[in-house]
Amino acid sequence: MTKPKYPLVLVDWEDAGADALSGWMDSEEAEHVDGFPAQTAGFLVRSDKTHVAIAQSIARNGGKVSLLMVIPRGCITRIKKLKV
Repeated sequence: MTKPKYPLVLVDWEDAGADALSGWMDSEEAEHVDGFPAQTAGFLVRSDKTHVAIAQSIARNGGKVSLLMVIPRGCITRIKKLKV
């Protein structure tokens, strides 16, 4: 098996969200609404000071990626390299 060009990682991050379905809520309840913890696994194709980009799939020759997700660095709580 050929080692991938990009490392496989698991990213823990805090997603922004909105409670659009419930409509109005008490302001006291709104003060306790948090973000939404999320995890994304994939190939780490970019990591810099501002963003991390994870691809779900990569071509075997490394020339193309598919289903790219870009996560702002400030939302990330942990990046763990996975063993292939």
